[in-house]
Amino acid sequence: MSSNEQIVNEDSQNLFKVNKGMWVFIFIDFLLFAGLLAYHYLSGSDLQNEYTFAKSQLLLSFGFFNTVILLTSGLTMGLSKVAAFNKNSFLSTVFVFVTFVFAMLFIANRAIDCTYLFGKGYLFGTEAFANLSAGLSLFFTSYFIIYFFFMAHLLVGIILLSMLLFNLIKDIPVADKHLKLNFTVIYWSYLTLVWVFVFPILFLI
Repeated sequence: MSSNEQIVNEDSQNLFKVNKGMWVFIFIDFLLFAGLLAYHYLSGSDLQNEYTFAKSQLLLSFGFFNTVILLTSGLTMGLSKVAAFNKNSFLSTVFVFVTFVFAMLFIANRAIDCTYLFGKGYLFGTEAFANLSAGLSLFFTSYFIIYFFFMAHLLVGIILLSMLLFNLIKDIPVADKHLKLNFTVIYWSYLTLVWVFVFPILFLI
């Protein structure tokens, strides 16, 4: 067995054996997301009519499109790992770049959505927001807290993707490339999982 084949075989067996701190972060962070989403959902139980109206003001089509984008980016990130397993570093790099493009599309899409809500007076901190009813104010306050919290995570993911692309192109040991790829795959998969919960709770339920 060649040294490269040995690295790939060991890598496939140790996909999830990254720094334990990463798993601690994911566990705690997921609890934070769960708490925010639970608060947003349960707050609407006493203000159902206003929450229903508030959700009608959201751009559902944009939220759905973002879901398709993020799920597809999760697929391309996984395909990058598959390509690495098969020792195709070029294809692995291409899939990471495609994931990066999808991430930028996600941000552009959310920027349009945010601009739309700002124009409607639903962005907290504005004069129009101060005149909203208690129910609408509560809905959009928790909506934007979750919104910006997720976007902060996405920006970290984009930084990781950028660093990964740089390392994949550089002439560094294959084992180091696989380690960095593992880390980014896990983080991006976590983001995708979180959005699977965020989208229906914010837009549908």
